[in-house]
Amino acid sequence: MNEATSPRWVRRWLSWRALRLHLALLVIEAGCATATWWQVGVARSGDDIGWVYSVMWPGFAIFCCVVWWQLMHDERRVAREAQARTSKSKAQPKRSVSSRLDAIIEGEAADPALAAYNELLRRLAKGEATPAEWRRQKELKGGLPTVERNG
Repeated sequence: MNEATSPRWVRRWLSWRALRLHLALLVIEAGCATATWWQVGVARSGDDIGWVYSVMWPGFAIFCCVVWWQLMHDERRVAREAQARTSKSKAQPKRSVSSRLDAIIEGEAADPALAAYNELLRRLAKGEATPAEWRRQKELKGGLPTVERNG
């Protein structure tokens, strides 16, 4: 029986991911039970802080059970988020590359420091400028150009 034809409960509770989660929970719960038993012994021998720890370990075990439960049932949440993402992407058309480039060019026109920075990057990419030139410009201007972003 492969994953596509197996019942839903088998896919949820007996998949490799689920078996690893079951094993982790078993190890953690056994560790918490051992630590609780040990701390009760410490507390009964006269160490008062042991009573606090003997209550803390079962609380940690309960927390681990809640996390295990959430991890076992997160497939529905993931499916809902994926469905919401696809419906949202269908509702809002994506901006084309040319419109994004137009927005960048408009931003450069409004900010001469950004235009100079982008021009230097273009020249560096083409091999027309050297990194030493960039360092010289940075020293002359007192640091990197700053770009303020709105929003």
